[in-house]
Amino acid sequence: MKPVNIERHLGCDCYAGNNKTSAYKEVAMKPEQKEEIKSGDKTLLIFVDSSDTRYSITNDLDPTSTDINETRNAPFGMLVESNNTLSITLGCEGTLQIFMFDRLSHLCSGYTFNNLRKYAPITMVHRTIEIYEPLKLSLMTIHRFYQDGLQCVEIMEQKLKEVFFVLAGYYKPEVLGELLAPLLRKEVDFKEFVIMNHYRAKSVQDLADMRRIDIRKFNKLFKETFNVPPYTWMLDRKAEMIEERLADPTVPFKDIMEEFRFSSPSHFTVFCRRQFNKTPSQHRKELVREEAEKRAAERRANNIHYYRTNYSDK
Repeated sequence: MKPVNIERHLGCDCYAGNNKTSAYKEVAMKPEQKEEIKSGDKTLLIFVDSSDTRYSITNDLDPTSTDINETRNAPFGMLVESNNTLSITLGCEGTLQIFMFDRLSHLCSGYTFNNLRKYAPITMVHRTIEIYEPLKLSLMTIHRFYQDGLQCVEIMEQKLKEVFFVLAGYYKPEVLGELLAPLLRKEVDFKEFVIMNHYRAKSVQDLADMRRIDIRKFNKLFKETFNVPPYTWMLDRKAEMIEERLADPTVPFKDIMEEFRFSSPSHFTVFCRRQFNKTPSQHRKELVREEAEKRAAERRANNIHYYRTNYSDK
């Protein structure tokens, strides 16, 4: 059965041939045909329906390094992150189904990629997945639409969400964590960057410049990663570090002001009032007293027999 009124579809602005933002394409391959697919600035989710498939993935930013060089003997799926080239050779005739996207989206309405962060490996891995029957059925439908000329950009974007819905529904989170490791690892890298460098930055703009990304993109990525705006987070970290210095009575206020770039004693006092609801002197006294009480409690706990013998009621 073929589509009806295909001319109407081909003339639509959403037809992939008329629209450069298509999220899906296919590559039909013959046995032993070698194909190179560059991801560019997109992330590619690729499904291969052939057996005896040989492939390698090379980082375009460092062409001398081959990250992956493997052979698979059954249909499978893989993820190729941005700025990489996939070189692939099929052992028998087959089709590559390629989804392209430039940002993380929902696996389904109530299960985001954030749920998978804890399953992301600490070291980078590359994982291929078996194509289970539910995923196979979804991919077959997409393939049929594409082959019949119903290459609608909007529908293919919805189909990408459907694929992620199937992945979330039928694959263990540990498997998805490894499959999506390159994307999840990027977020881990961003978090590590912020934690390691925030104290060197005078402002959020400084930190964005150090990361070499636009301030709007930095703010969005920061909020997604830390769940708070960057200014609020940096202010809280600054307060924590200042509190550590105030807790040490041997550190002069002048040194703290110089270290944290306060322009004057009044500027330092205003900051402390806003963050701690006390002046620097008041907060230091409180911190020193709390530390003394804590040490006294520890001594009593460690020498409970002595205190019971000498200070208990007769």
